[in-house]
Amino acid sequence: MTPPAQFAQHNAIRIPFRTTTTSFEEHYNEMRIAERRELPPRYDASQLLIHAKIYMAADRYDVPGLKDLSNDKFKTACDIFWADR
Repeated sequence: MTPPAQFAQHNAIRIPFRTTTTSFEEHYNEMRIAERRELPPRYDASQLLIHAKIYMAADRYDVPGLKDLSNDKFKTACDIFWADR
């Protein structure tokens, strides 16, 4: 019998990695990409609240990808909001 390590080297099966996303996550991702292309001159404090609410909803409904994304957006908004203060 062939040891597992040799089997993996010679008869490897490649399975594409694909995650499923909700339409809400896709919309939020599209907004983020568009936002990166054209950032407003300044964020206001309302941006921080929006990202915090999205994070809370993602945490409540257990959507880890959206949770990570909203966390990143919150950090970006903080950096922009407090960059000149």
